[in-house]
Amino acid sequence: MLQEDSGGDASDRARYFFPERSYGRPLRPIKEHVFLDERDRAMAPDASTGLILLDRSEAMETGFPATTPNLLAAYLVVTAGDHYETLFQSSGEVYCVVKGSGRTEVAGQSLKWDVGDVLVLPGGCAAKHSSDEGAVLFVCSDQPCYTFLGATPSNDLDPRARTALFLGEQIARELTSIHAEHDTSAAVGKAVVLYTQPFERALLATPGIQVSMNSLEPGDQRPHKHAAAALTLALAGEAVFSVVDDQKIEWSNGAVMLTPPNAVHSHHNRGADLMRSFVVQDAGLHAHMRTSGFTFVE
Repeated sequence: MLQEDSGGDASDRARYFFPERSYGRPLRPIKEHVFLDERDRAMAPDASTGLILLDRSEAMETGFPATTPNLLAAYLVVTAGDHYETLFQSSGEVYCVVKGSGRTEVAGQSLKWDVGDVLVLPGGCAAKHSSDEGAVLFVCSDQPCYTFLGATPSNDLDPRARTALFLGEQIARELTSIHAEHDTSAAVGKAVVLYTQPFERALLATPGIQVSMNSLEPGDQRPHKHAAAALTLALAGEAVFSVVDDQKIEWSNGAVMLTPPNAVHSHHNRGADLMRSFVVQDAGLHAHMRTSGFTFVE
């Protein structure tokens, strides 16, 4: 038997819209942005333990914390001798250790990490992060996607199977191998995609997130675009900048740059050393739907 709608007549909540131009929707656009203030707060000597959100919800009018419509990123600060517990309602979460060392306890596991390491943790699971010397981590999850859908993550899959630790030393060896042995003339650049075994067919870290460690020798990257938004954490390099839809954006190590979906962009290294960056994209659903939309733009 159907229950009467306690929220009033359902027809009262129905709305109608006339698209004047095709299927245009009155949504605020996603703009390029560099999170310098948040980086400075996270790295300050007097920073307190906690999350410093990279929140663009006001600019996008999402109504909930979000960095892109599908991603929420933050700096996680853990001061010396302290700990912090996270719980993201997401398909999973990724961390890149920017400063210090420590350990994370999640799903009955204890993971030790150091600068340059990358962790992938299951969504919907509490994780306790602690550090003896103090640490700063970049963390990203696809929690906004779940908030938008009004959904909660399923824990049917063993959380241990969704946990991975990519050691910085191994990542460095993989990058060295690419520079020495692989022909990347047809690629955007020299990068290592970090994926986990359950999602290897789509090369994803979690069902919603694609992760890579990128590099660029002195020179220029080919302009390109893709449907996924990208968050780029600058790790190493000097005199590096990007061009996003004809706008020049200077890089600053430790800061995160937001590249909007479908924006034509390229990276440029005018320094003498290798540029390295950690890149997170909300490419999971695009990979699943075969709608990545990647193309070079000459």
